[in-house]
Amino acid sequence: PVAEQTQIEEPKEPQQEEVKIAQSESPAQTEKAPDVVEEPKTQPEEIKTSEPEQSQTTEKEVQQQSQTVEEENQDSQTGQQQSAEINPIDNFYKQYAEILKEFVDKEGKVDYKNLRKKRIALVSILQNLSEMHPAMLIKADDKDKMAFWINAYNVLTLKLVIDNYPIKPLWYMITYPDNSIMHITGAWTKNYFNVMGLEYNLHEIEQEIMLNKFKEPRVWFAICNATVSGGYLRNEPYYPERLDQQLDEQSRKYVNSPKGVQVNKAANELLLSDLFKWYRNDFVEKYGKIKKFRNLDEDVRSYVNFIVMYADEDTVKFIQNGNYQVKFMKYNWLLNDQDNK
Repeated sequence: PVAEQTQIEEPKEPQQEEVKIAQSESPAQTEKAPDVVEEPKTQPEEIKTSEPEQSQTTEKEVQQQSQTVEEENQDSQTGQQQSAEINPIDNFYKQYAEILKEFVDKEGKVDYKNLRKKRIALVSILQNLSEMHPAMLIKADDKDKMAFWINAYNVLTLKLVIDNYPIKPLWYMITYPDNSIMHITGAWTKNYFNVMGLEYNLHEIEQEIMLNKFKEPRVWFAICNATVSGGYLRNEPYYPERLDQQLDEQSRKYVNSPKGVQVNKAANELLLSDLFKWYRNDFVEKYGKIKKFRNLDEDVRSYVNFIVMYADEDTVKFIQNGNYQVKFMKYNWLLNDQDNK
């Protein structure tokens, strides 16, 4: 529109200058244009001198913004690296290791009395377990999953006992020792724990996960059911990279203990823990097909095939010589408490 106005008023030279001024000045400056003759000459110079300054300022601002963005990106990357380094499962193992080291001895006995005084540490571990995402285990291999669930089961058992310690005997459970997990109402079926956003009781972890998914007999000497006759509570967590070694050590320790296997040569008896009978299917599936001791029933053959892998030399010889009966020992339900004499 300005160009068209200039063409129409072309015959009048003074007005042409006014139009040019109007193009470059603000409305206030345009009103003073007739009194200032030199402005059309000086104005371009002012514009030329001001534009580089604006350009320089803009460049500085861009540089500052770029620097700020780079610093923010570095901070973000550092935060992501730190977040990736803090693996919730590793943190769980670290917390759990501190509990085991302080309150569990080499025989698997627990100092429940003092652990109860510091039960806030167990509360923190369970909070960690509840906040973990299930995706953390979905792509994990079997050893990672097995180590996680053994540790989870054992720490949840500790929490169950601590929540009810000292245990008050129930009058109708007279067949069990007074200081026994069996006096905790619904110990395995009515007490629920949040693991990765889902609620489990101990029975469900044992049956639905350990029995159905892992099918590994050595696990039963690694989990702790808070009893004297149960598997030894190891005073360190189970780690995926050392899991086979740790499970072998637990199996060997249990088989060579009086609560695991006993030999009565006088009566020609091989006495076994009830754990073998309780988890019969796992032993039969893995060791029942070994072509040894085929004169024995399938379940007994599977137990013996397992035992000779870990037993001492005298026990192995007794088993290999044959001519014995297999019997099961009475299970001791007394709490695995260091205070028990």
